[in-house]
Amino acid sequence: MDPANREQLDGFLREKALQLFADYQLPLAETLEPASDAFGESLVGVIGLVGECITATLAIAATQQVLEATFPMGDAVQPEDWMGELANQLIGRFKNELGRWGLDTSIGTPVTVVGSRLALRAGPDVGCLHFDSAHGPVHVWLKAEEIQPFTLVADSTECMAEGDFCLF
Repeated sequence: MDPANREQLDGFLREKALQLFADYQLPLAETLEPASDAFGESLVGVIGLVGECITATLAIAATQQVLEATFPMGDAVQPEDWMGELANQLIGRFKNELGRWGLDTSIGTPVTVVGSRLALRAGPDVGCLHFDSAHGPVHVWLKAEEIQPFTLVADSTECMAEGDFCLF
C-alpha cells in the first residue's frame, strides 16, 4: 500500500478510536508501545471491511475493566457482546470517514475472541495503535490491503453522523 495512504488510514483510525471512547466517557491517551507484549485476561473484537479498492481487518483489544467502564447500561455487561459492539462501532466510524474520502466500503459481522495473554503483531500492512486509560489499555490493529490503487481525495458526499440512524 502506498505509504501516504497507510499513514492517512492510521490517522483516521486514531481519531475515530479516541472519539469512540470519549463518547463513552473514557478518554484514551496514545502510547508509543504497549505496556507489555501481551496483557492478562483480555477480549479482542475482530471485524472486516471490503470495497472496490481496499480490504481491511480491524481488531480491538481491551480488558474487562475497560469494557465495564464503557458499557452504557450499568452492571449488565456481557463482555463478549460489548467487545463485538465496540469493534462494530469503531469500524463503522472508520467506514464513514473512508466515505468522506471517496471510498465506498461494506462491513462484516464482528467476532469476539476471549483469552489470556493475547497478542497481535504489527507488520508491513498492519498498523498498531496503543492507548492507555484510567481502566487499562486499549489496542487497535488495522490490516489493510489495496485491491487496486487509490488516492484519498476529500469528497463532498454527506455521511450520517456517528450515533445517527436511518429508518427506511
